[in-house]
Amino acid sequence: MSRTTLAIACVLMTVLPGCAGMHGGAARGDAAITQAIQARYVNDRTVNSSAISVVTQDGVVHLRGVARDWTEKTVAEQVALKVDDVRTVKNEIVIRTPA
Repeated sequence: MSRTTLAIACVLMTVLPGCAGMHGGAARGDAAITQAIQARYVNDRTVNSSAISVVTQDGVVHLRGVARDWTEKTVAEQVALKVDDVRTVKNEIVIRTPA
């Protein structure tokens, strides 16, 4: 292998992996983010997945619905924040304690 070929190969190996992110190569779509959050809610005993709606727009997650207490509201937000490609979470969940 010539020095020129080796130099080109080294440059390509350094530059190309970074290019994947330039065109959204690794970024999830909004629907995939929403599905990932909903799946985590189903598996979390603290969050009532049927009482909280999740909408994602441009990586911004909007949580709406009703929580039993502050803990459920907070956990719902924390779970959403842990999902890849979530930019921020707008937590509009209302707390309603049973009468």
